[in-house]
Amino acid sequence: MSMHRLPRSSLAALALGLFATSLALCLARSAHAQTSVTTCVGSSQTQYAPGLILTPRSTSVTFSETYGSCTSTGQPAITSATVPDVNVVQDRSCATLVDAPPNPITQTVTWNTGQTSTFQYTRVVTNVGGVLQVTGTGMVTSGLFQGASVVKILVLANLDPLQTLACLTPTGLTSVSGTASLTFTQL
Repeated sequence: MSMHRLPRSSLAALALGLFATSLALCLARSAHAQTSVTTCVGSSQTQYAPGLILTPRSTSVTFSETYGSCTSTGQPAITSATVPDVNVVQDRSCATLVDAPPNPITQTVTWNTGQTSTFQYTRVVTNVGGVLQVTGTGMVTSGLFQGASVVKILVLANLDPLQTLACLTPTGLTSVSGTASLTFTQL
């Protein structure tokens, strides 16, 4: 009976190849299993008191966000979220519905489970064709999903004609609303 022997270098190469393949498969499974994505959609409301007119004036601005629909691969109990109202006093006009404040901004989300996530982000405000979009990107600094990346998008579509006309009245434009989304990705 004849036995064929592989040279030692071939055996070593084969063993190294099998080890590398096994390691790659384990790492791929591990990375896939640990990735958690939480996505929420909802609405954004901004109120102005006194209302905005064509020229800048000191105005109390209150921002609020409600996320009525959330899905989470890592925390399936999460179904909704809220962001506490933020109130600031700024000089605003109908031309500056949303200002680009100094970055970074810190915000806390309260999940329907009672847990919170505090995140810090920088934002960019764009206005194209009458559609105002605020895009923020950052990281969760504490609480649930600590270390996760965050993308926040607020969209205020074209104002209806009555809102635009309100800018011409002494009362001014008192509120605007739009859509909001949050995405947390944790590797």
